Amino acid sequence: MRKILIVFLTFIMLSTVVYAESQNIFYLEKKSDIVVTLQWENETPDVTLLSPDGKKINITKGYNNDDKKITYPIKSAAKGQWGVKYDKKDNEYIDLFHNEYSEASDNNKLNKNILVVTGLLSLLSTIIFVVIVGVIYHSLKVKRNKDI
Repeated sequence: MRKILIVFLTFIMLSTVVYAESQNIFYLEKKSDIVVTLQWENETPDVTLLSPDGKKINITKGYNNDDKKITYPIKSAAKGQWGVKYDKKDNEYIDLFHNEYSEASDNNKLNKNILVVTGLLSLLSTIIFVVIVGVIYHSLKVKRNKDI
């Protein structure tokens, strides 16, 4: 009887130490590339994302960095309700959020910036050319007037 009581009390103590919560965190309207960002204040928490198609993604497993931030990309994230299971550990809070990400849109932004810079350089070189031609024309006109 005593052994059963000790085993039972040990089980209760262990179950209170391993405390994890779960909740829904975001809904994706369509399958898309996303980046999940996790931030915390003290100890690296245990965080597992739960995808709508049943996959479990532990984004903190093996993470041993003092940055207190993880950015985790997920290509072709499933459409539907995403959840999270977590243990905050020694943290008052953890922040978890997501953003849609597209390498193509980043490349398009870069290409647009390059076009703007190229256009500005072209305009600047045209202005410099006009100024130089104007200075040469003016100096020739002045010299011509002196000769007359």
